[in-house]
Parts: sequence; C-alpha cells; structure tokens
Amino acid sequence: MRDDTRIDWHRKVDEALITLLNTLDDPPDFRRIAESVAASPYHFHKQFKDLTGETFKACADRLRLEKAMTMLREKKRITDIAFDCGYSTVEMLSKAVRRTWGLSPTQLRRQSSWHPYIPSRVGVHYSRKNERKTWFYAKGGKEAMETKIVQFEEKIFYGYKIVGDYWQLPKQWNRFLTTVQDKNIHQLGKEFISVFLDNADSIPQDQKRAYAGFVTTETLETQFDLEELLIPSGLYAVTVHFGSSEAIGPVWHSWMTEWLPHSGWEPDFSRPNYEWYQNNLENPELLVTFLVTAVKRREE
Repeated sequence: MRDDTRIDWHRKVDEALITLLNTLDDPPDFRRIAESVAASPYHFHKQFKDLTGETFKACADRLRLEKAMTMLREKKRITDIAFDCGYSTVEMLSKAVRRTWGLSPTQLRRQSSWHPYIPSRVGVHYSRKNERKTWFYAKGGKEAMETKIVQFEEKIFYGYKIVGDYWQLPKQWNRFLTTVQDKNIHQLGKEFISVFLDNADSIPQDQKRAYAGFVTTETLETQFDLEELLIPSGLYAVTVHFGSSEAIGPVWHSWMTEWLPHSGWEPDFSRPNYEWYQNNLENPELLVTFLVTAVKRREE
C-alpha cells in the first residue's frame, strides 16, 4: 500500500473511532460508518480490522463494555448502567462482564483493585472526556508475541497464598504490601511477582495454588508471617505484556495456545509460572509485566 493511501486510511479509521466513542449507547452499523468516510463496506471492514486488530463490531462491543465498567467503578446502579450503555437487559450486561472477567458485575465491583480496560492492540479505550482524536496503528497483520528463552537462577520467594479462584490475588497483594510496608522490609524485594504453582490442565481450578509476594536475597524472620518458596533454576520462556494485570489472563491463553505449540518447547509442570511486575503507573496502558513460564525441549 502506498504511503498516501495508508495515511488516508489512518484518517478514515480515526474518524470512525471518534464517531463510535461518541455513540456507544447506540453505535451505528459499520456500513453507515463506511459511507460517512467515503469507503465501500468491504474495504472499510478489511482496513479497520487490519489497522486496529479487531472488527468494527468487536471494537464497539469492547468500548461499550469499558464504558459500563467505568460506570460500575463510579458506583452507579447496575440497572442504570445497562440502560445507559445500550444493553437491552441487565442479564445481557452480566453475560458480557462474566465472559470477559469471569465474574458478575456485583462480584467485580467488590474487588479491591481492577481496571475497566480490555486489551486493545492500538490503545483505543473509552474515556469520559474522549479528548483523543488519533491513534497509532500497526501496519496490519497479526501481532506477534516476541518470546525469549532465558536461564534463571534459583530464587527465594516470600508471600501469601491463595487456593482456587485467582481473583483472590488482588486481596492478597493488598495484604502483602501492607505487611512489608508496616514491617519496613519493602526495600528488600528484588522482584515483585505472582507465582502459580499448579499449571497442568488436569488440576481443577479450585485446587490450584498461587502466591502474591517478592523475591529477595535476604532470609526473613518467621515473625513476618510470610510463606517461603523456592523457585527452581532452569529455562523459562518470557514474553512482555503491556496493560493492566486484569487483562493478563487472555494474553496467557493466547501465548500458550498460539506460540507454544509451534515453538519446539513444552511446559515443565514441575516448576511454577509467574508474573513479574516491572512498574506501577497510573496509566494502565504503560504497565509492564513479564510473563514467565517454565519450559523444556519438546521430546519428539
């Protein structure tokens, strides 16, 4: 595609997104949007998906749900949220929330920490102000997940455990961070990570163990009430996730189902997986997490 043609399509998709963000309660059909930017429905559908990574309908559904979740964080009534965001019933909203987060709107609201954003390849998200008028688009095609195979040495970990639903982890993170700050040992943490011990599909979710805590080179006293784990040395596959921790689940799934089967590697379930958090910023688009999974060479 010529540069001037590509720039023209960037402009058209910008216009479509601005229109969409302003009409989320009743988004227009993509054919009307195509007509408004002087494009055929076929070419608009193709270029929109190539540039944003999702169809126009998928983008509209995601942004509408982000608007609903923003209102949920603002403590609005769930019935009012469904009506204001264009859901025909509360049940339709609940199904959309459960499909994305695995929780009902009421359960999600009770969580101590979560973001209303759902992953977007180009960072298109709902905002109350909707001040943004242009976005950076990829050249098209499927976004690859770059992966490195890294040899890690043995690590000593201290943290708090949960068993079952991983949505318990935010509460344990709050407990852990309060403990290390109160005990003045926060500075001893070299890596702040969530550890997942039971990764085989054969283990039921309600039996899976996970931890919130940090890696340190110091030996901590028992009075700190933290459980100690040894994370074995070995080869680990590592990829990078940009975005909130609530959005990591689908990224793990895509990585394990799309990259791993064709990589020449297989999971080593004798060692844990973990999420290694690199920063703590207000803007969730700039949060960086290393996803780390234990691997071994696939046996032919």
